[in-house]
Amino acid sequence: MRSKANQVTALKDQKSEISSQWSRIRLWLALCTMLLPLDSTAEAQQPKVYRIGALVPGSAWYEIIDGLRVGLKEVGLEEGKQYSLQTQDWKGDAKAGERAASILPKKMLI
Repeated sequence: MRSKANQVTALKDQKSEISSQWSRIRLWLALCTMLLPLDSTAEAQQPKVYRIGALVPGSAWYEIIDGLRVGLKEVGLEEGKQYSLQTQDWKGDAKAGERAASILPKKMLI
């Protein structure tokens, strides 16, 4: 009789251990299920690319634009990744400058 009692106790212990293992597996799956959406939303977000527009009155001013690029790079910004820079040369013509000033913001929205 003791052997049957020992077998029953062993089976109960085994069943309890299996139940405990399944509880841990269910907990692990629940945690993974909750954390998975957080990971996918972090990957789905694209970094913001700032758009900078500059109107220059002639080619001599391109050195200033190059200086702007260097300064932005020094603070850790990469052109094409964190910002895009569009320049419009109006070649000293005031009327062309006015047109460029009205067109550039529309170009920046595209």
